[in-house]
Amino acid sequence: MSPTTGEGGHPPRPDSDRRLVLVAGAGRSGTSTISGTLNRLGLHVPLPALKANASNPKGFYESWWPVRFHQSLMRRARIETVDGRPEAAERVRAVVTDEDRERLADWLGALFAEQEHVVVKDPRAAWAPWLWTEVADEVGIPIGFVTMVRHPAEVVGSRTTYYQEREGIEVDTFVPVNLCGWINANLLMERHTRGRDRVVVRYESLIEDWRAETRRISTALDLGLERGVDDPSVAADVDGFIDPGLRRHQSHWDGLAVPPDLRDVADDVYAGMLAVESDPAGSADGLDRARTAYETLYRDATSIAFDATRAAVAEARAETEREVRAAERRERDEAVRRTRDRLRPKLEAERRRAKVAEERLRHPMRNAAGAVKRRLKGLLGR
Repeated sequence: MSPTTGEGGHPPRPDSDRRLVLVAGAGRSGTSTISGTLNRLGLHVPLPALKANASNPKGFYESWWPVRFHQSLMRRARIETVDGRPEAAERVRAVVTDEDRERLADWLGALFAEQEHVVVKDPRAAWAPWLWTEVADEVGIPIGFVTMVRHPAEVVGSRTTYYQEREGIEVDTFVPVNLCGWINANLLMERHTRGRDRVVVRYESLIEDWRAETRRISTALDLGLERGVDDPSVAADVDGFIDPGLRRHQSHWDGLAVPPDLRDVADDVYAGMLAVESDPAGSADGLDRARTAYETLYRDATSIAFDATRAAVAEARAETEREVRAAERRERDEAVRRTRDRLRPKLEAERRRAKVAEERLRHPMRNAAGAVKRRLKGLLGR
């Protein structure tokens, strides 16, 4: 499949009612809320999907196939779901094969053979929106993008609440690492959807007035959601689904240990995304400047931390070598034990045979000794 030109491209729209909506954005930005809302308004969420849990009690609306597809790419590219490295997306691009493109094309083809309007949500899609664009264009499925944006302090606060302890990273490290991931994901998603049908939605705007936001999405992506929005029973279902009480974190930096320069970049990216919300086709100069500032900051931080990183790598390598040696010792000990257990019955049998042979040898000797004694007795008695 040949890629489209440029970062977005503008291929002719096929004469079709089919629509694919790709929902992305940094995790904890409201991607599940918008996906669940679009699902209630008529868009299909491919099954099976992730189940709800304590961190997301209303459900993820995250289909397993795209999740596993993205995870496969990420494993090969050696990147994480939350990854602050500016080159993360290029690492993914470098590992994508024709087979990956064919797998995605086949999945979309089978999906749209039965469905017309589909919503696919996965925060990992931020690493490869260009791939979805290229493949959707190739198979003739119009694609649009919804990027959810939430103030970075809220996102980092939410991720700290639900994931920091589980991931075992100190809070003072977890916060800036996750903020870098938020910056990077938003910059990449915005950059790779320029020139395409796209909508940026603020999380707080969605929970405050979902009707206005979904009408805006419907108009921008040509989805025809108005009928569902105006249907009282559908609207009541959405009202029951969107829970403002789930917004438990505040949009300020108080209490978060964030380096000032990194906080400034995050604020600039947030402002730039809000500008895209207002004018999706407008100038992205502010975000380009923020990207340059972020890349410089990240490069400088990497250089400053070089010695610490090298020492950590050396320690990790030494720890791995210790674990390997310990595993080899355990393996040898286990092999000896298994060999001993396997040979024990044979050894016991050999001991028993040796004992029987010894007894047999002693019996005639005892008889001979007795005979000699009796003979001597007889001689002496005479």
